Amino acid sequence: QNPVHVFTDTGSYTIALIATDTSGCTAFKELEQKINIHPSPEAAFTLSSYSGCQPFQTAVTNNSSGYSSLRWDFGDGNTSTSFQPAHNFPSPGQYDIILTATNSFGCSDTAHAPVPVEVLETPHANFSVTNQNGCPPLQAAFTDASTGTGQALWNWDFGNGTYSNVQNPNAVFSTPGNFDVTLHVTNANGCFSDPVFHSCITTFDTL
Repeated sequence: QNPVHVFTDTGSYTIALIATDTSGCTAFKELEQKINIHPSPEAAFTLSSYSGCQPFQTAVTNNSSGYSSLRWDFGDGNTSTSFQPAHNFPSPGQYDIILTATNSFGCSDTAHAPVPVEVLETPHANFSVTNQNGCPPLQAAFTDASTGTGQALWNWDFGNGTYSNVQNPNAVFSTPGNFDVTLHVTNANGCFSDPVFHSCITTFDTL
């Protein structure tokens, strides 16, 4: 008597009702206005990369069809209406990228990235040093003060032609001069820091 019908195909449809009573008499009525089913767009996209170290940037390839406008939601509070945007994620975390494609009829379709984008924490290199000034041979002790998801590798350049991969190394400066010491760290995620350096060692000429 009061049906619900789902139209699965686009087109223009005339709705008619035929009513029959218990005597077998019938009445026929067409709806004056046709039902118009508009085509829906299809939202689809891929990403250039799904994980990386912060700051992480990924570019999208838009594979959508039948749309007149797009809206990208990157899951970090930022959106875009560009055709194929590139987006930078400055903070570590997991982000669900959602694309909504809308056509001129107001019909829309939504697509999600197959997996969330994972942004891994990048470490920040830092260190302190004791016994910074003196006569050669000067032995200085270095203490790693880097942060960011557990360091796994340390690369020290003491500026005097010697190097170390120890977390908290000692170094001997055998000649007079000023030495810039550089530390570069890599964490357990495989993300590496920009190198940090201090002009921190001065040795003096001896009489």
